[in-house]
Amino acid sequence: HLTIPCEMCIRDSSSSSSDNETAIATELYTFLGRYRAHYKEIATLMFAADAIEGKRLLSLGKDRYLTEYDLEKSNYDELVVRERTRIEQYAVPLAMISHPATSKENFLLTVNDQWKYKMYNGQTKRCRKTLLGPTFGSYLKKLVMIPSPSIESHDAAVDADAADAENLEQQKSSSSLQNKNHYMAYITEDKLGLQKFPLTGNPFDSIAIFAHPDGVANLAVSFDGKHLFTAGGENSNLFMWKTSLE
Repeated sequence: HLTIPCEMCIRDSSSSSSDNETAIATELYTFLGRYRAHYKEIATLMFAADAIEGKRLLSLGKDRYLTEYDLEKSNYDELVVRERTRIEQYAVPLAMISHPATSKENFLLTVNDQWKYKMYNGQTKRCRKTLLGPTFGSYLKKLVMIPSPSIESHDAAVDADAADAENLEQQKSSSSLQNKNHYMAYITEDKLGLQKFPLTGNPFDSIAIFAHPDGVANLAVSFDGKHLFTAGGENSNLFMWKTSLE
């Protein structure tokens, strides 16, 4: 049946996809393996990179489990799970991204069906902060970070020399202090929104506009962060939005 969602790792041409419950990883467009890590729909499938663990593949399911896969130990037709953690007790997680580098601690940011943002430590998977999220009539269904110079320089540093962990942590901390203006785009059932960082729970740090009356199916951002792209649901429209963050 239909395979959704799909995620591409631009750094080394790796890609991954899911068929709702089974996560599949491919290396250089060659099938690597699959694993049924969730018994409910997968909400988010994403690659992440940090100075400590390098390239990572994670999936977040509506079964309230966050699963991380071990790409280094995975072989052909054998996708290895590194860790599987239950991150919610009652709320259902709906989307996840890597939190921008604003401190020495790496975070994963999720949003759930109780209108809450949650920040989890990237290594221990423990919740570090809970904040009020946007409340624009329907739940958030996808989050996308808008690229900024500090994030791009950090990603380049991870790719250039992932072994020098201590050095990269210092670079990430100093670059985030120089550029604190991070922004995130999101979609609800019919709206496109923008969220300003740092997250404080202040509703005035977020805005949203009607994007597709028949529903928004997906959201993407250009490599330079100057444009957002939304795809409509039943009307099959594709809109390009110009961002102005200054």
